[in-house]
Amino acid sequence: MFGLNSKTYCLGKALSASLTLFLALTVGCQKKNTKTSIVLVYDEPINGYNVSGRFYPFGSSTETGQVELRFAPVNGGEALVFSNVDCFEEDNPEHPMKYTDNNIYDSVFSEGFAGFHDGDSLICHYSDAKHPNFGSPLNYDAGFQFFDVDFDGEDEFLINDYYRGRCGNHYTVYEITSVGFVLKNDYPFNSITNETQFYPEKKQVYIRVDEDKYELVNLLLNAKPFDDTADTFQCKILNTLKARGSRRI
Repeated sequence: MFGLNSKTYCLGKALSASLTLFLALTVGCQKKNTKTSIVLVYDEPINGYNVSGRFYPFGSSTETGQVELRFAPVNGGEALVFSNVDCFEEDNPEHPMKYTDNNIYDSVFSEGFAGFHDGDSLICHYSDAKHPNFGSPLNYDAGFQFFDVDFDGEDEFLINDYYRGRCGNHYTVYEITSVGFVLKNDYPFNSITNETQFYPEKKQVYIRVDEDKYELVNLLLNAKPFDDTADTFQCKILNTLKARGSRRI
């Protein structure tokens, strides 16, 4: 928890909180008292937010762990807090959700690294580097980013799994709402990788389904107003393609 009266929701649901930087970086829940805690501070605003937080590595010399990130609007207003601390993967309840990025990774694998110690601080630089092969618009190295994946004119919040495999990375998508970050886990938003191609003018995404199959998906805005029971978008698969290797349309 950030603060005595705030709540943090697992699976990426977090609520907005009016917190000072001091509280955001120093007040924790009881479970965190036994964890190594690394202060993260970004050296410049990102998407209109001053970003800070804490990283809890799984081990003193590991590049993966769990994270709390605080996004304070540069022009004032309530901050948003993202946390996956003490949370587990939805499809694998015994496997903790994890986080890393280029700043943490480069620190761990730098010459002379002697391990993390509780209270260490890391000044972070946000990377907008893209995948070298796929032409993806998504950032390859950054642990998080803001990007409009559903073409509604508003950015979603993406967490990068930093897998760096054949398809690049996988990105978990969250809607930014008045109550914070809410997991957007319906298809095709639960299948976004560096191979995904986005076509905003057509409201289409090109998704890799499995080893040799790709789908072109059309996203259609609902005519009815959004409410708690209605989906914001309808999804229609226009066609499915069999391919060897990556395909472009």
